[in-house]
Amino acid sequence: MIIRNMLLISLLAAVVAGCGAKPTHKDRYPDEIPEGPGMFTGQAGSYTIYDSEKKGDKSEKTTAAPQSPSSTDARDFEEFREYQEFLRWKEKAKGTPEYRDFQDWREWRAYKNWKDRQGK
Repeated sequence: MIIRNMLLISLLAAVVAGCGAKPTHKDRYPDEIPEGPGMFTGQAGSYTIYDSEKKGDKSEKTTAAPQSPSSTDARDFEEFREYQEFLRWKEKAKGTPEYRDFQDWREWRAYKNWKDRQGK
């Protein structure tokens, strides 16, 4: 009997404490865009591609010294150079037996993928 009363009192205390709690979020639909700055919008809350008010404004020129490229820029440039090298190789390799073998393999792979989709 005492245990039951203690359980009832603690349950009642939890219910009363829960009723006075503040909600953790504003009531809104899950697909509604929240107010305030976003990841790309900044403090204005909107992303501006072109501002007609700043059309001819040349007074805001930056005089910052050119910065050295970051490591990401260097990696991107190196990847671009590798891609250019690949394109040159691809043009040069057309007609060689290795390139024809590669094209045959690509055709076989496309056929195999098509055949696998037909079986499903």
